[in-house]
Amino acid sequence: MIEVQLSTQTLQKHIVTFHATTVEFYFATGNQPYGFHVGHIKSIEILEKKGKYYLKVSTGLKDNTEEFEAQVLPKVQELVAEVQKAMASFAS
Repeated sequence: MIEVQLSTQTLQKHIVTFHATTVEFYFATGNQPYGFHVGHIKSIEILEKKGKYYLKVSTGLKDNTEEFEAQVLPKVQELVAEVQKAMASFAS
C-alpha cells in the first residue's frame, strides 16, 4: 500500500492511497472518499503548471485532478509508477 498526504498547508489535507488495484482519494472536510479501479483508469499522470504540481486520474468518463506539494513529488511518482504497472497487468 502507498499513502501520500498531498497537502499539509490546507485544512483539507487530501490523502491518496493505492492498494492492490484501487486508487482512493480521502478528504478531511466530510466529502465522501472515492476510488478508481485500475481496470477503469485510462491514464494517471503528474502535471506541472506554473510551478505547481497536479495528480490527474482519467477514466474517460470522469477526470480527477488534485494539486500536491513539491516535497511529496517522489512519493507521488512512486504511486503513479505502481498504478501504471497494475494497469498493465490488469489489461494483459
